[in-house]
Amino acid sequence: MKKIVKLIAALGMLAMAFSFVGCDMATEDELNGVVEGGNTGGTGGNKGNGTAASTPLWSMFEGADLQVWEKTADLTPTKEGLEIKIGSLGWWGVGFCNAAGVGPSAGDVVTFDMSEVASISFEAKASENASMWVSCFDQSAGTPNPKVVNISTSYETKTVAISGNGRNDYGVLTIGGNNETGTTVKTGVRITIKNVKFLNSAGTEITPKRNK
Repeated sequence: MKKIVKLIAALGMLAMAFSFVGCDMATEDELNGVVEGGNTGGTGGNKGNGTAASTPLWSMFEGADLQVWEKTADLTPTKEGLEIKIGSLGWWGVGFCNAAGVGPSAGDVVTFDMSEVASISFEAKASENASMWVSCFDQSAGTPNPKVVNISTSYETKTVAISGNGRNDYGVLTIGGNNETGTTVKTGVRITIKNVKFLNSAGTEITPKRNK
């Protein structure tokens, strides 16, 4: 059975081709950048309004739910952004999406129009020098053409060109690590991301729209 735990968003969670775990759903205070508590267990999914744009994770975007695949990482919303603590399975992955179910064909799935998004920008730092891969989250819940991003111990802005995105994407962003891409999978390393932006081909920030 696919297992879900809800996190800082309010939209519901899905699975890609993996079992996954999310985290505890945000309170009103959390949506305004005040963080309380950590992860809790649970099953099923829920729908809501997404993480608020005023939280440090997003720039202008209204937000999306999170998946953590196969319990490969612990997610903690903080006043700085979203902290990801790598687990012990030798790989990890997180998807930013919106719906309850176990895949894009499960029904009741709200997709995103990512067709005008040419790149994704965000700030990131790690507890030690690290790296991760970054991709979009396409119509089939795949992660096409992942790009490797190196992360230092101080916040730096990273901008990653994406491809394979379209008008009915399952989500807006995926990140992770594995041996195939040579990215960091060391247990206990903490990566924090914040200020996620979606940019068009001219480098102007835009906001992906939900298809309802």
